[in-house]
Amino acid sequence: FLVTIPNGKVMIAYQFEQALGFYKGTAPVRVFGTERNFSCRLINKEGKFINDKVYYEILPFKAGFARAFINGSGYGLLDEKGNEFLPCKYNMEDYGTQTDWFVHDRLVIREVKSQSAWIIDKNKDTISILKPYIAGYFVHDHSRANAFLPYIYGYSEQGQPIIVTGK
Repeated sequence: FLVTIPNGKVMIAYQFEQALGFYKGTAPVRVFGTERNFSCRLINKEGKFINDKVYYEILPFKAGFARAFINGSGYGLLDEKGNEFLPCKYNMEDYGTQTDWFVHDRLVIREVKSQSAWIIDKNKDTISILKPYIAGYFVHDHSRANAFLPYIYGYSEQGQPIIVTGK
């Protein structure tokens, strides 16, 4: 990973195994290591770590949040300052849209090893509680590319279908 500006000046020297795009001056990187022991962190435009937090995986920023994962704990969302908007203790049922982790300003989360799930909004307000709940996703609108309907289709612990409005 080497960042240069148009005049060819090196801004960040080769020091990371992988790096993703910057969002408001912050980018996820994978520090050199073994594949079984990923070490992902957030850096600033000078290539310095913005905090001491280490994750197994950090995905690209979408609409202000990067999805992070801690092995054995779960997924969470980080803001561009490295703060955990959602701590890494959830299963997240959707990958969102191309530009946002939230679909219709909603996100389905379930605490790891829990039988309950929540639909939350970007203020972390609970919109709906789904219990018992195993898995689900926003319904894709096949008539429009990359669009989702405001409904969640899921399965209960007994395998029964659950349909919930996402709005």
